[in-house]
Amino acid sequence: MTRQFERRWLSALWTLTLLCSLSAALGPAQAQAQAIETLDLELAALLRQRPRAVPREIEVSTAARISQSAADAPAVTYVLTSGDIERYGLRNMEDILRTMPGLYTTSDTMFTYVGARGLGRSGDYNARLLFLIDGVRVNENIYDAGLLGGEFFVDVDLIERVEYAPGPGSPLYGNNAFFGVINVITKRGDKLRGGALHFNRDTAGVQTARARWGHRAAAGWEAWLGVSESRQQRKPWVFVEAQDHVDEQRDLFWMQGQRVFGSFNAGGLALRAGMSRHVYGLPEYIGGSQPDPPVRFGQNRNVALNHLLALSCAGELGPNLDWHVAASLKRSGLYWRYPFEDEAGQRQDFDGRSLGA
Repeated sequence: MTRQFERRWLSALWTLTLLCSLSAALGPAQAQAQAIETLDLELAALLRQRPRAVPREIEVSTAARISQSAADAPAVTYVLTSGDIERYGLRNMEDILRTMPGLYTTSDTMFTYVGARGLGRSGDYNARLLFLIDGVRVNENIYDAGLLGGEFFVDVDLIERVEYAPGPGSPLYGNNAFFGVINVITKRGDKLRGGALHFNRDTAGVQTARARWGHRAAAGWEAWLGVSESRQQRKPWVFVEAQDHVDEQRDLFWMQGQRVFGSFNAGGLALRAGMSRHVYGLPEYIGGSQPDPPVRFGQNRNVALNHLLALSCAGELGPNLDWHVAASLKRSGLYWRYPFEDEAGQRQDFDGRSLGA
């Protein structure tokens, strides 16, 4: 009798242990299922709710030439902010435009081309896109080219945001705004207060040094200045048709450039001034054949020099009436220097000047 009682007691104990184990195993699963069901109900309730408020509306000015909310703009405007530029490590305007929907870029190591929605005719030099800096036209006035490489006036760390309004904008902006308008908005003095130095060298051998200074006075005026220089001693060799004597030509294939851009704001008065100089060194075949006489290469230099000066003043005449006056002076130059013995063939210069108001 005692053994039978013990067997029954042990059987009941094992049954209880098994039930407890099953309960412990099924408990988290049931709790997880209930949590998922609750989450689905909360998500469905959130999706049924109407939006009540937008935390921060992005303000754009490219679509209608006046500052307004992106939701109220008459055309779609894509915006890339300074936070996006820093987050994605974008280094130049080519990188920035490559992130914009519908835009793509190519380069022949000397000039950066941009196309829109699959259209980009060779030889257009980006003339079908209008480029602005703080609303001021910066397409050079020799080929109407939009300069995106080292010739561009502003370094990326001076950019507050880049706005791209796709589609024809010529009725509002005039020439070049056929594929769209790209407006680069620079930072104000309150975000560039103090000084900063940056040095960089990438895997392609491009060395860059940048310096900037900004100040905002208690009287209300603010100003900043940015300076940069870049060098690449030996650019990567990309000429497939010129594979002979590459080592001799590599020393003659280089790049260097400088940029200076500054801004001054006081009340409704705004002054922008900038300069960019970019030089490409290229090898130039000047004669000879193996074995006698030896093949010779000379130094070819292509210089792009651009200046910009823009002054604007704005104010209010009433609660619903504003006034705005602006004038800009731009000078562009392309200077080609060839190592020819003929003096008439040693240089080729193109100069363009324009005044806008």
